[in-house]
Amino acid sequence: MKINKIKTSPFWLKIASIHLVNLTLLLLTLVLLGKLPQKAQIMRQLRNQKIAQEEKTSIEVLEAELLALDPQIEMLEKAFVGDQDFLRFVETMDELKSRGLIADYEPLSGGVVRSKRSSGLPVELTLVGDAGQISQGLSAISEITFLFKPVTFEMQKTEDGNYNLNYGIFVYTYE
Repeated sequence: MKINKIKTSPFWLKIASIHLVNLTLLLLTLVLLGKLPQKAQIMRQLRNQKIAQEEKTSIEVLEAELLALDPQIEMLEKAFVGDQDFLRFVETMDELKSRGLIADYEPLSGGVVRSKRSSGLPVELTLVGDAGQISQGLSAISEITFLFKPVTFEMQKTEDGNYNLNYGIFVYTYE
């Protein structure tokens, strides 16, 4: 029986081919490392352009939403009392007083009161009369164009059968 010998290549050929592969990989790595800063710069520029485009788009969307909300914003701005609107508030209270719907009104502080959530002017309204007159006064107060919240409500019956109502409100301001 004959045994076939497998021909093997010389040892130095194997080592040379391994060195050739290693040298090729080393050169390829060096080329890629040389191009890496350029590619990183291109990536940064593209990312910055994308961010700028997204911001521009989001700004345009926000502006469009704000324009759509303009009527509501204007309505709310009219409801809050500002420095210029305080005179309008006093005129409204004077008008209600002259029409006999309220007996008197009095600011309870020397100026605007600030809290953590809001700022405003506390005002005490006094209404005097029978139940119908009090109801008309409260209806007129609820129709004023300023934003306020009721704080106190004290009603007492007088000896002559009429009612005396002290109604404390907090009128919201811009500040």
